[in-house]
Amino acid sequence: MLPLFIAALVFAVTLHAGTQLTAQEIVRRSVTVNQHDWDAGPSFEHQEREIDRKNGQVTDRTYAVVGMDGTPYRRLIAIDGTPLSQARERQEEDKERRELARRRSETPGERRERIDKYQKDREHDQFLMTQMAVAFTFHLIGEGDVNGHPCYVLSAEPRPDYRPVNREAKVLLGMRGKMWIDRAQFHWAKVEAEVIRTVSFAGFLARVDPGTRFVLVKEPVSAETWQPQRFEMKVVASVLFWSRNSSTTDTYRDYKKLEISRLQRGAAWGTDPRPAIVHKKWAAGARRLSGALRPPGPASDSRNRAGRAA
Repeated sequence: MLPLFIAALVFAVTLHAGTQLTAQEIVRRSVTVNQHDWDAGPSFEHQEREIDRKNGQVTDRTYAVVGMDGTPYRRLIAIDGTPLSQARERQEEDKERRELARRRSETPGERRERIDKYQKDREHDQFLMTQMAVAFTFHLIGEGDVNGHPCYVLSAEPRPDYRPVNREAKVLLGMRGKMWIDRAQFHWAKVEAEVIRTVSFAGFLARVDPGTRFVLVKEPVSAETWQPQRFEMKVVASVLFWSRNSSTTDTYRDYKKLEISRLQRGAAWGTDPRPAIVHKKWAAGARRLSGALRPPGPASDSRNRAGRAA
């Protein structure tokens, strides 16, 4: 009996080893699943709370992110965690109606330009997200848990032979990270990354320093789709002699799948009735970081006009 037991044990161990996924295979599967999550994003609406800290000042705003004629619209619904007064709420409703009227009055060329800009931004951010898979070497370092979901845990170190194709991707050269990938369906449950060495841009005019870090946490919003739950970013950067340090904490809630009737009503807004909602905070971090490296100048928030919900 003992030899049979040993033989069975050896067989079981060999079978387990033969089916053990490599870090590369886990990442490959997760990229495919993450693409599905990305594609499914426009079929959900949500609420988004943004807390930004910069130059000793804190701004705290909560928005309802909905679709409006092919691109997102962010309607302000709370300040510092407190719902708007009735008077301010009416102001925001009037602002939303005016923006809807403006979009409906666009010429076909103006509408196409607005939607194209949004789509190009979204494609750009997705490209940066996929660059993670080629910019790092991954190692399976164990297993963990994120909000009750068993996960593979992988480390990510910058590849010495990686050549960034644009300025935003260059920051990946000085970063290392860690990923928690859902064991059941290979969704990205959590992603962390930090700058471990200074990365310079435009010669030595701008740089990103250690202390810069990103955290993205995702959650299931349906049986097969995950979307962001929390995004945190701390930037330690400088342009010429100006410090551009800042931090952002974004939280997301109340994801709602659009009903068919809502989609049909939306069709009156334009040829693409879906709300083009941006669920891309991990990749957007690199774009925001790029924005932090621009010389100081007049601030301008055109996200609703441009149709972006970054």
